[in-house]
Amino acid sequence: MRRCFPCDDDRYDVKLLMGHLGSLVSSTSDSDIPIRPLHASFYDFLTDESRSHDFFVDASAAHRNLAFASLRVMGDSKGGLRFNICSLENSYLPNSSVPDLEKRVEESIPAELSYSCRFWGTHVGSTSFESPLAKEVEAFFDGERLLWWLEALALMRSLGGSAVTLSCVADWFLGHVEFTHVSDAIRDTLRFIRTFAPTILRSTPHLYLSALPFAPMQSRIFRKFAAKFPHTPRIVAGHVKNWPPMEKIIHM
Repeated sequence: MRRCFPCDDDRYDVKLLMGHLGSLVSSTSDSDIPIRPLHASFYDFLTDESRSHDFFVDASAAHRNLAFASLRVMGDSKGGLRFNICSLENSYLPNSSVPDLEKRVEESIPAELSYSCRFWGTHVGSTSFESPLAKEVEAFFDGERLLWWLEALALMRSLGGSAVTLSCVADWFLGHVEFTHVSDAIRDTLRFIRTFAPTILRSTPHLYLSALPFAPMQSRIFRKFAAKFPHTPRIVAGHVKNWPPMEKIIHM
């Protein structure tokens, strides 16, 4: 993940560094377990420049790096998000009936991609606003990666956290009128999730087969993506044009 940081000088060997900090943080010898300070005072020390001096960690800058890295990990053409990431063979089975789904998720969604999907919005919302990062977020909402993100979250049973992610990003864009279209995309995505989350969680392929086709005709997500999935059902009569004032939840 560090290879996706925006600055080359930040791409140092984390394992080499953490190996010397066993008395201050946990899990330095196991790369599969998150590293945590053994005491909260260590975090306070690192983030207080008057005390830590050369060891000072700028929390906002760290969140900025992780925001860029998370978006780029998700967008990587080799190991990032993609359509049908777990290679589900059909849409007839609910997720709960796919016998090896947990294994598929583990093999197809590596730790850095899982982390990026779940926490990119937290990192964006915790750093100062800047145009380069805003453009990265803009690109995220402009392509199919947005739907692939929802797909991955559903397969990881983390779709509920998407509302927090989107809310953090929406707050980050407040007051920046040049990115109003991104704020509109966030609101539209939130409506889509609130309406179709039960369907997507029950059988994730129905993100494309049911949720997207039944999204209102004038919704951004339908106008942007429906034509990119031509082999899905089409509503020939009575298709709702706009999101209702209070979104209804569809249960399957």
